[in-house]
Amino acid sequence: MSESPSPALLPEHLRRLAAAVPAAGTADLEARLEALHSLCYQDGWVASFDWAAWKQSPEAISLRDDRAALAAAAPEQLRKLLTTLMRQERFCEGTLAEAAASGLLAAIGARAGRLAAG
Repeated sequence: MSESPSPALLPEHLRRLAAAVPAAGTADLEARLEALHSLCYQDGWVASFDWAAWKQSPEAISLRDDRAALAAAAPEQLRKLLTTLMRQERFCEGTLAEAAASGLLAAIGARAGRLAAG
């Protein structure tokens, strides 16, 4: 997996991620999702690893489907989940919109915000 943001930058990157996550039903959802996509690449939230295999793992399924598990996720777990969503969007347009509609992106943003707050 490619290198994570340095510990010194992590709080700021978590704050930026939390602020960038659009709410479901946002009028300009497509533009907000594009901005989130760009931010994830810019701030190192997209890693180089076998995300296609990881998305089938118990860890990935738990983070995706269990909001309590996601609420306790570590930054590296958020990174894996975001990598999976961003890469899937490339191959299956609408993945991010579906994640927004289901509340998954909001839950990721909420966890990032809590982590940033300490």
